[in-house]
Amino acid sequence: MKNITKMEMLEPEVMPVVPAEVELFRRSLYGNKTEMLAPIASLIPAATMTVADLFSGSGVVAWFLKKRGHRVICNDVMRYPALTLRATVGNNRTMLTEGDLRSLGQPNRSRGDHAQRFYHETFGPENCLYLDNYAANVSNLTCPMKRDVAAFIPIACIAKPLSKYAAIHWTALGTLTGYRHLWYFDLEKEVRNYALNVFPKFLIDNGEKNEVFNEDAVELVGRISADVAYIDVPYVCRAGAYEGNYGLLDDLTSILLGDGNCVKDPYDSRCELAPYTYFHNRRSALTGFSQLFERSRHIPHVIVSYNTTSLITPSEIVTIAEVYRNVVGVHSVSRPLPVSMKGRCNKTEEVLIVLN
Repeated sequence: MKNITKMEMLEPEVMPVVPAEVELFRRSLYGNKTEMLAPIASLIPAATMTVADLFSGSGVVAWFLKKRGHRVICNDVMRYPALTLRATVGNNRTMLTEGDLRSLGQPNRSRGDHAQRFYHETFGPENCLYLDNYAANVSNLTCPMKRDVAAFIPIACIAKPLSKYAAIHWTALGTLTGYRHLWYFDLEKEVRNYALNVFPKFLIDNGEKNEVFNEDAVELVGRISADVAYIDVPYVCRAGAYEGNYGLLDDLTSILLGDGNCVKDPYDSRCELAPYTYFHNRRSALTGFSQLFERSRHIPHVIVSYNTTSLITPSEIVTIAEVYRNVVGVHSVSRPLPVSMKGRCNKTEEVLIVLN
């Protein structure tokens, strides 16, 4: 295994500047790489045109790479992350107007009752009525990108007051962890402010056609072409079960995009996803790494992100990678410990493994 080189040894001027807009992304999401953006970008060769972010999660890495001028291919198997990617990375200039917001908030006789049935006790009756009308009116927007933007914005607004903890869980009583709720939250006002004053800050036209997928990355990687692939799989640790932690956001995505009937039980912490490679399980993750490395051999450079407090070690990942690739370097970066890990260990390090 290559010797670990501390990232601090890189010259500070080599590190790219991280724009303030990254703060708009939800930083409490498990695996969020806001603090890792500069080290990740510093390891991408200067001549790189296209970067594939195969496990995009919050979307902050893909957005940052787009901001830096790369053509970006991004992907996530879950619905809400994929919606976020379509609205913020696949989208160069589409936003909602005052007229759109008025139309979206109008009463709709054909509205469903998913918000009122599922979230009455959590969101409050006024917010639920607004959300059901809004969801029914999203389909009236003629532009597919505008529909994605319209669906993304209220979920981003709902997620904000729920972001004290990284995960969003339902209790046995049908309440959210910590008894958080939105009864005193004016969702319509928040949506309007976000759409007009916050969301436009995401928009970048980098002159490229950036692609967004909603697939199992292991199946996708063999079908895409890129100069660099960035692989940030869920960790085999307590915080690795994204489906259970963010099922609410996926369910809201289905409702707002007109597929609310697929949500059978909003409290089961399931996202109604097709079978996919499950990286939260050690055995499945080790197999998944092997498949990723084998199927990505046509991509010249690969950067793998993992940490030192999971049940799979960076050394094991390197051993698997060496079957298929040349390991160029292994870099580690100390970062603040997630709330869920405090008390279990003294520190965690993010490890970036560079392959070609």
